Amino acid sequence: MNGTEPILSVAFFRTASGNEPVREWLKSLPHAERRKKIWNWRRPACVCYSDAMKQEHLGSEFDDFLKQDGLLAGCEAGALKRVVVWQIEREMKRRKISRGKLASRMKTNRATLDRLFAQNESSVTLQLLEQAALALGRKLKVELA
Repeated sequence: MNGTEPILSVAFFRTASGNEPVREWLKSLPHAERRKKIWNWRRPACVCYSDAMKQEHLGSEFDDFLKQDGLLAGCEAGALKRVVVWQIEREMKRRKISRGKLASRMKTNRATLDRLFAQNESSVTLQLLEQAALALGRKLKVELA
């Protein structure tokens, strides 16, 4: 391979207003972090695949496949939740706040906070996200696109 890394072609989720939250998140990472070979591209973080993906889907849009199998909304929600949680973690690191201290500021228990940070849990409430943001001195901004 001439010592060069292959270029990976990726299509990002785009909101109706044209925002690409996952791409924006990746671009906000420090260059060294983006270059790490820790990404596991073969195993999705959300359960977005099923055995139904066969030859008939080649060349089609992945969103169409997910929509057909009824998985699109869940995958989008999971991806958006991970971006918000990543932003919360980044703010916690910047302010040097532990999860325990954040739970205390939110007036909640550690188990509730662990649910917020769980990768496989996408069903967190807006209230929990708002509490986390306020505990970090930030505001949660939600908009319809």
